[in-house]
Amino acid sequence: MVVEKEVLPYLQWLLFSNQGYGALFAFLLLVSAASLVGILVCYAVTSARIGLWEAFYAVAQTIANAFPDFRRTSFGRVAALSRLAIQESIRRKVLVAFAIFAVILLYAGWFLDVRTDHPARLYLSFALTATNYLILVMALFLSTFSLPNDIKNRTMYTVATKPVRATEIVLGRIVGFSIVGTAMLALMGIVSYGFVVRNLSHNHTLDADPAEIEASLAKDGVWEGETSPDAKGLHRHPIRIDRRRLDEGGDITTELERGHWHVVRRTGEGAAARYAIGPPEGQLQARVPVYGKLSFLSRTGTAGDGVNVGSEWGYRKYIEGGTLASAVWTFENITPERFPDGLPLELNLSIFRTHKGNIEKTVLGTLFVKSPNRGAKIRSSTPRNFHAQEFVVDRQRIPRKLQAIDGETSTIKDIDLFDLVEDGKLEVWLQCAERGQYFGVAQADLYVRSANRPFWLNFIKGYAGIWLQMVLIVGFGVTASTFLSGPIAMLGTLGAVVLGLSATFVFGVFGGAIQANPILGPIVGTIISEEKAMPGGGPIESLVRLVTQKNIMIELDFPWLAELIIKSLDAAMLGSMLAVTRMLPDFAFFDTTKYLAYGFDIDNALLAQQATIVAGYMLVLTIVGYFFLKTRELAA
Repeated sequence: MVVEKEVLPYLQWLLFSNQGYGALFAFLLLVSAASLVGILVCYAVTSARIGLWEAFYAVAQTIANAFPDFRRTSFGRVAALSRLAIQESIRRKVLVAFAIFAVILLYAGWFLDVRTDHPARLYLSFALTATNYLILVMALFLSTFSLPNDIKNRTMYTVATKPVRATEIVLGRIVGFSIVGTAMLALMGIVSYGFVVRNLSHNHTLDADPAEIEASLAKDGVWEGETSPDAKGLHRHPIRIDRRRLDEGGDITTELERGHWHVVRRTGEGAAARYAIGPPEGQLQARVPVYGKLSFLSRTGTAGDGVNVGSEWGYRKYIEGGTLASAVWTFENITPERFPDGLPLELNLSIFRTHKGNIEKTVLGTLFVKSPNRGAKIRSSTPRNFHAQEFVVDRQRIPRKLQAIDGETSTIKDIDLFDLVEDGKLEVWLQCAERGQYFGVAQADLYVRSANRPFWLNFIKGYAGIWLQMVLIVGFGVTASTFLSGPIAMLGTLGAVVLGLSATFVFGVFGGAIQANPILGPIVGTIISEEKAMPGGGPIESLVRLVTQKNIMIELDFPWLAELIIKSLDAAMLGSMLAVTRMLPDFAFFDTTKYLAYGFDIDNALLAQQATIVAGYMLVLTIVGYFFLKTRELAA
């Protein structure tokens, strides 16, 4: 699974982060700046209507009156208004969304590629994506049209004339629509879970007669064959039954096919022996990975940065085969209590070939386990060779008992894995053993699998991310509807979602425009890395290139003044767009589909960060909605 951004511990993310300041400081700074701008804009608009001094007193009085309103907010009245919002949603036939979702799942098998090598990934991605889109569209329509319709139909008077505050009206709508969305999401989650489990469930049998298997075990000590195909005829599993392993009481497992395997169990012996193949395993899981810090050694064994093989995506760096080039992961908190049976490593490698090589075999790789102490008497284990696999998770277990080279006598001796651990730290070295071939790795491509959490719990966490997105859209929709008509509020909320999803893209385009600016580039262009900056300039430069048919690799070749005007206007336009984008939530941050689809546990710290962001936005949106509803004319 691609992990481009590390999940920080919650307190570190909240208070410190990687930029030297945490999310809390950024939130307070952003709210303060937005509040100041909002007050100035309100004062300017009011001044144009009633004069400078009267506008000052009007704005100050509105702000002062807000504090007692907030303090006297009644949660009983909020609950009553929430109940009205729920009843309104039911009258608007909100269950139609669930009916559409059921129809989509019912006929999904007609359109999904059931022959995929990763069926669990396919079904989970489809189920969560369908749920996400439907629930967000439902939340968008519910939240943006409710208040404008009530004001238009004058039914709002029955509420506004009662002793109800604007905060209670806004909160009541948000809570009510969120409860409706929660109920719908729970129904969709139950149906989705059944859809995924039902489509992945299948059985196999052994085609061979048990007597034939027993005879082969008695004669050769091993039997090799295949299982029967599944009910859809899509795959079989090669299987190797070892008599020694049976006598030791170990489990016999099939080979990995389509991302899963089966456990084979024997009952009885001799003529009474029977073999049963269990349900699929390894498809629906929640791995808990322990990531290390990645560094590289060059082909001469000195510190390096890895090789760029020409890929536009710089996520992975490559190490050259047949040389001393290595990828080194340094793991912390490696103790016998956490890993009593050894180190369960999992790899996800990319292979770059400069020639075809042996087409019947995969590229050979080597793993070393080393102590971070350069002066240790025993520094490294003997090499462990393996055949690299692409596009699948390759499991490599490092046992407790290892062989290592004694640095003083140069002899091979038996050691314990934890003899190489220094203050809880351990290094794992990866090398490519074949010349002309390259291994591509990123920090998350090799990890220690520390545990496996229940999949159903991880499934709930995945839906929690969808729920948080739904609450955000409800908040934005209700707030927009306090001062805009229904269609405009819907477009505004939809625009906020699109900008939130495109935050990384907007930042990259802005960075490219700034770096290309002859004045701003030398001053602030170094703040944005070249990897994140996108070439091509902003909208005006793109239009000019389109008309003149010049691609992004060619200079504009305009007079310096014209080029300066174009790039400066682009920087100003993109700067304003970036400012708006920075005030909106990054909706892509809430998408945890890839964790479920690739079988990784959703970190509790990530969920806590998402929930904190939503809580902060809901607080701000409630206050903004209060001021808009308090100051607008409901008779309009």
